[in-house]
Amino acid sequence: MTRRVPFEEGEYYHIYNRGVEKRIIFKNKSDYLRFLFILEQFNTSEPVYNVSEYVERKKNFTRGSTSGTKLVEIENFCLMPNHYHLCLRQIASGGISKYLQKVMTGYTMYFNSKYERSGALFQGKTKSKHIDKENYSNYLRYYIDLNPLELLYPHWKEKGVSNKNKAREFLNTYQWNKKKDYSEEVF
Repeated sequence: MTRRVPFEEGEYYHIYNRGVEKRIIFKNKSDYLRFLFILEQFNTSEPVYNVSEYVERKKNFTRGSTSGTKLVEIENFCLMPNHYHLCLRQIASGGISKYLQKVMTGYTMYFNSKYERSGALFQGKTKSKHIDKENYSNYLRYYIDLNPLELLYPHWKEKGVSNKNKAREFLNTYQWNKKKDYSEEVF
């Protein structure tokens, strides 16, 4: 099936999905770390055939140690217990589609094997939105960056944040996103 709006080289996209039936997709630290490893190491034009063997060969990997042509540039990301957000820029023809296929298949295989389950892990096809306007780009940056606040203050978007210093500290120490400095006023 062809995408309604094809991914184009040099363009940015908000990519997101959640666990089927809103289930947890990151149960512990090792799950988050595996997903981050896959995000970085599978960003290559080279095929990845056996994820376990690939991980063993790359055990002592250093950030940015992939070989081959990069498929995407990861501008921003946030991993939450039952979903994820990525902001990607396609840098190779068909890069986002190839990258997502490798990442989602690799992580699903890992998760299903580890937790002795089978079937789909993610809810339907990965969703995407083209970032074609500066105002959406600015909105998306804060949307992704502030997403972890739901863990500290459920419904904070509607009710607000009762303790801005606590919220800022929480965001500064949240491990599963692209690190930012939240010392500036963002609430």
